[in-house]
Amino acid sequence: MASFCAAAPVQAQVFGERGGSSGLNWLPDPILHLLAWVAIQQAEFGVALRESVMAMRTGEGIGPASALIGLSFLYGIFHAVGPGHGKAVVASFLMARDSKIRDGIMLSWLIAAVQAVVAIAAVAILGWVLDFGRIALLESMPLVETVSYGLIVLLGAGMIWNTLRGHGCDHDHHGMGHDHDHDHHHHHDTRVERRRSRWEFIATGVASGLRPCTGSLIVLLFTLAAGIYWIGVVSAFAMAVGVSITVSTIGILSILARRGIVHISLESGRAGLVERVPRLLALAGSIAVCLIGLVLLASSLASGVAAL
Repeated sequence: MASFCAAAPVQAQVFGERGGSSGLNWLPDPILHLLAWVAIQQAEFGVALRESVMAMRTGEGIGPASALIGLSFLYGIFHAVGPGHGKAVVASFLMARDSKIRDGIMLSWLIAAVQAVVAIAAVAILGWVLDFGRIALLESMPLVETVSYGLIVLLGAGMIWNTLRGHGCDHDHHGMGHDHDHDHHHHHDTRVERRRSRWEFIATGVASGLRPCTGSLIVLLFTLAAGIYWIGVVSAFAMAVGVSITVSTIGILSILARRGIVHISLESGRAGLVERVPRLLALAGSIAVCLIGLVLLASSLASGVAAL
């Protein structure tokens, strides 16, 4: 019981930092009301999660376990609506690439899966093997955040470099006169570009998911203290499914937005615009990924907690 009571201020602090409207007063009132409602739902789900774990300690059967898993899933959906979980990085990355809908879904699921695995491993190793206390474990997360945000900066910088270098190669490529060499280099460049895009895709998912979800950490810590860690593991993955649904929605909307912009440029009938828009979107998205990483990294280094 003491461990649950002691965790309440931590949970309240998380919701206060992530769900409040501080610094968001410039947003329209309907958006502020929506964010406030989401924060209330997050808080209620957090309380329900703690109560479910407490019920499992004294109850029998699969009822309490099923309730905890179901609540974790719903918590993941609502929690991902608020700041964090790589939504900004996902949106920027997909805006920078001519992506398919399945790419947005797969990237979102990859981020959520990495977050769940990192949370499970962190609690298992630090809390179980090394016997870290609850507060000590949570306080070690800013270091993971800093590393994650630094990787996002490097990823964005690499995307910018590849976009600019590809632009230069295109000019040289059009200047080549031999048809056979043109075809040969075209196919070679296509294979290289696909391989590079695949690695950027994986790197984006891993870098964005390295910072574990605080909700998963708390559920895992609760279940570890209660001696039912395996239920916490299942709940963490259920929460990841909920997170992936919300982040996938953001990703799909980003892909559709990019397609809409490209379609408008095609409808304009201006050849120069048609050629420039995809590359401008790629450069803008790459710069956005890098800037988002820089902002998060600076905030993490300055305060020791995530700002997004």
